[in-house]
Amino acid sequence: GPISRVISPNRDGLNDLGILCFDNFSDSEVTGKIFTLRGSEVAMLQRTSTPLLGACPPGSKPQHMDWDPRSQGNVRGGIYVYQVKAEGFSFTGTFLVVR
Repeated sequence: GPISRVISPNRDGLNDLGILCFDNFSDSEVTGKIFTLRGSEVAMLQRTSTPLLGACPPGSKPQHMDWDPRSQGNVRGGIYVYQVKAEGFSFTGTFLVVR
């Protein structure tokens, strides 16, 4: 299903992670990437089937994808675009990193 919650880095005290929550009812393959506003790829989102406690609303197949901006070294503060693809659909949105 579509993304049900986004937690941006530097918010909610969850270790500066960007978290995308979704229900994956058909257990389909899900991929995600992070880009700069100019379109340069910054990172791949990491898919995990066990959401952080309280990070995602409950669902029948709750899953989440994480982005830790610190894992790419010193990512600058600014707006980043995420793109998640599943079952032929693409979802996009933004993360705001504040330094």
